[in-house]
Amino acid sequence: MVFILGLWLVVLGALGASSLVAKKEAGRKALAALEPYQGWIGVISVVLGVWRFIVLIFLLRYASGLWLISLAVAGLLICLGLVLGVGIIESFLKDPAGRANFDRLVAKLTPYRQALGVVAMVLGVIEILSAL
Repeated sequence: MVFILGLWLVVLGALGASSLVAKKEAGRKALAALEPYQGWIGVISVVLGVWRFIVLIFLLRYASGLWLISLAVAGLLICLGLVLGVGIIESFLKDPAGRANFDRLVAKLTPYRQALGVVAMVLGVIEILSAL
């Protein structure tokens, strides 16, 4: 499961840091293939991140030495998922006040999209290597 999460983080990070990945021809082709699914990848990432956060906090798994990394992974899944899945998530929001709050949150996160993408790719590689 850790290996799959690592791969998911690498894909999510590549979509987040798309301008860096698109500098290479292979990266540009991979992003073009993933772009139609970017919104749903974001929504799934938010759900996974919230679930991981709940498990980490409420089940009190502080004993593990990798607890902070797991918490960072949950935060990255939520933040990048919100930025990438903004269009689909907004379609679920019916309340105008909720939509305005969501737009403000995404506006605060958007300037950090590239940095979050790079960190997600690095943590994804760490997760993959720890699974081997």
